[in-house]
Amino acid sequence: MDHSQFHIGLDFWCGGKRWRCSDVGSRVVVAISLEPHEVVRLEVDPRDPAKRTEHKCVTDDPSWFNGPPYGIVEHVFDEDSIVACALTKDEEPSPFSLDELVSLITRSDIDIEQYFRELHHFSQHPPFSTRPSSFRVFADYCRAQPTGIEPGGENERTIQRAYAFVQFLRSRTAEESVALAWKGFPLAKTYSPGAAQGDG
Repeated sequence: MDHSQFHIGLDFWCGGKRWRCSDVGSRVVVAISLEPHEVVRLEVDPRDPAKRTEHKCVTDDPSWFNGPPYGIVEHVFDEDSIVACALTKDEEPSPFSLDELVSLITRSDIDIEQYFRELHHFSQHPPFSTRPSSFRVFADYCRAQPTGIEPGGENERTIQRAYAFVQFLRSRTAEESVALAWKGFPLAKTYSPGAAQGDG
């Protein structure tokens, strides 16, 4: 998509998730995610105001999407993020393969090992966040899977995240590129630390 296609209230897709445009700037687009999200409710004990209990749940209640102001966070999509958006899920760019990622890294002459730990899904979940995660080991693991790489799974999303990172790195700092790559390809919502042991 391009900037001119966006308007307030427009629903679109990016990173396998549905979004709704909440504002359009001269250069960027602001949007809220329409995916199920975590809600934290704080309960105060009426007999002891100092005693507070936190309750967390995941909800898809559409009332959270009413605004402005919105009860959920608004995300900014800059020029690089906008081109990865699509009006329908079917129009989203096809996922890049592991071989395409390896080819891009080779052409770009980037030492991916220097950054891959921050891009790997293990980096987001203790106790796996302390586990070494090199790109070579990850690639070998993915190629060794008898059923291939699961579409939409954590390994596939790590590939997309790394591909986006390399592209962003052409015009951005490594820190900015990592942040943008995670924004475009967050963890799969079905992910759980217990299931991570089977991922590369």
